[in-house]
Amino acid sequence: MMYDAAEIAAILKKNERNLRPIPAGIESRGTLSAKPKALLFDIYGTLFISVSGDIGTAENAPFDRETLAAALREFGIAEDPETLKARFVREVRTEHDRLRSLDPPVEYPEVRTEELWRR
Repeated sequence: MMYDAAEIAAILKKNERNLRPIPAGIESRGTLSAKPKALLFDIYGTLFISVSGDIGTAENAPFDRETLAAALREFGIAEDPETLKARFVREVRTEHDRLRSLDPPVEYPEVRTEELWRR
């Protein structure tokens, strides 16, 4: 089944959810000793998620199985969300390993997720 861009956008919009910061459980205090040089925004929720003051990867973030299952059904994909997530994480690791093995190696490899989804 082929979808046009408008149909894909409608399905994604229907299944989207806003990511909320995970409270760290601590109170902010103190003052800045210098003017900030940068301000980071994690618009897609893929860079970092704060838990108890630590920064972790999105891989370990809470996983909304039902939302992914609904999106998979909409696209006619008969794959278990847990299996799909595990396969995607495995593909990311495989691509990281490949990029690190190049000569010269890529020290901080970035993957093109759209290419991984096509595999």
